[in-house]
Amino acid sequence: MNPYRVRFAPSPTGSLHVGGARTALFNYLLAKKYSGKFILRIEDTDLERNTKTALAAQLRDLNWLKIQWDEGVSIDENKDFGPHGPYRQTQRLDIYNKYIKELIENNKAYYVDSNNDNSSEIKVANKTGKNAVKIKVAMNKDYEFFDLVRGHIKINSNTLEDFIILRSNGLPVYNFGNAIDDYLMGITHVFRAEEHLYNTIKQLIIYEALGFSPPKFAHLSLILGHDKQKLSKRHGAVSVDAYRQNGILPEALINYMVLLGWNPKDNTEFFESNELIHRFDESGFNAAPAVFDEKKLEWLNSLHIRKMPDKLLFERICEFDDSLVASANADLIFKLLPIIKPLVSNLKMIVNYINLFNDELFKVSLDIQTESDISNLKAVINLWYNELLTFKEEFLSREQLASVFELIAQETQYSGKHLFQPLRLAVLGTPNGLDLLKIIPLIKVDSLKFRSNKVLNQLDAVVRT
Repeated sequence: MNPYRVRFAPSPTGSLHVGGARTALFNYLLAKKYSGKFILRIEDTDLERNTKTALAAQLRDLNWLKIQWDEGVSIDENKDFGPHGPYRQTQRLDIYNKYIKELIENNKAYYVDSNNDNSSEIKVANKTGKNAVKIKVAMNKDYEFFDLVRGHIKINSNTLEDFIILRSNGLPVYNFGNAIDDYLMGITHVFRAEEHLYNTIKQLIIYEALGFSPPKFAHLSLILGHDKQKLSKRHGAVSVDAYRQNGILPEALINYMVLLGWNPKDNTEFFESNELIHRFDESGFNAAPAVFDEKKLEWLNSLHIRKMPDKLLFERICEFDDSLVASANADLIFKLLPIIKPLVSNLKMIVNYINLFNDELFKVSLDIQTESDISNLKAVINLWYNELLTFKEEFLSREQLASVFELIAQETQYSGKHLFQPLRLAVLGTPNGLDLLKIIPLIKVDSLKFRSNKVLNQLDAVVRT
């Protein structure tokens, strides 16, 4: 089999959508599976909507996902790399004009007065190059191809009219630039979204007119939201960047996206990134729409968090919240991770747990119904605070804690939640949460005193009001 040459060709008009990221991922995996090349080409002819900011964000998101390309636009956008450049369509206009001229000279295309012309009123003759160009479509001809996802496709040309391939502003339309670039860059397989299925027939007409051999095509399944409509912003976070900001690991997003329109033969759902290239192939594609399930993504994210080595997870945490590197103690985080890994489903939750150890961020969450509640809380926390004053050590051991808890239980005759909810409030600022025997030994005694005193002061303030 010839090595695959595949490409991802985004338009830099906005954020990288998970649908686009999935397309890039599938192309990348197939290129690596078959020792081929993955090309990143930028289709930037929509001058009104293209922005440098969008391009930079899309490159950053692909890099974050570790979807690395072999040819194309460099991550810093300073230059292209690879033998088939330039890789931005606005820098390839001379190439398109060469083939436009060839089609017109061979009577396979013609100038028209306007992009908005009525096909029955076309006026041909203006050879200035300032008018739009249309390609001629043969009458009653079947165009067919084998789609690697959907099987045999056939469309009769009578469903089409002559269509524009060059706008009056001198820029190629999607189908023309796309076909020319794929041919000149030696693309062997085009894997793209289902919405481009109808474009394939137009591109086959262009290939035929120029005498080019077309690549193989595969149109991937649609991605739907929970309401079974095409996934869009109304469904919530749909961009790669939004999921990054929500604390999803790149490994988990890759894992989840690969399951949208592709299934392994053994129905495995959890994949380490390094095994996907070996497992992935085009036989697992299916045409049925895939529903994006946020809960399943969070579940996969929790699995990746649990299985990830602490050192790598620490790196991911620091990438997610770089302010944490300066404010948090790395040794503390490494001690905390084994405790909280089973409890979290995203990096936000981990950061929130880490922030519990920052006295400057310590907040008290009081939900007090009666004066009796205040009295009970103060009874436990006062005893806890007074016991803390007796310790000279910087940290308490689990044995010391167990002894203090037993003493407070005997003094108050409290047990269960009546004992431990006040203690959690004094330590964490909330009556519910982590196992105190595991957490308190990680907090300095001075911090425990500070927190207890703050809670007692807040309880006193509630009484006064």
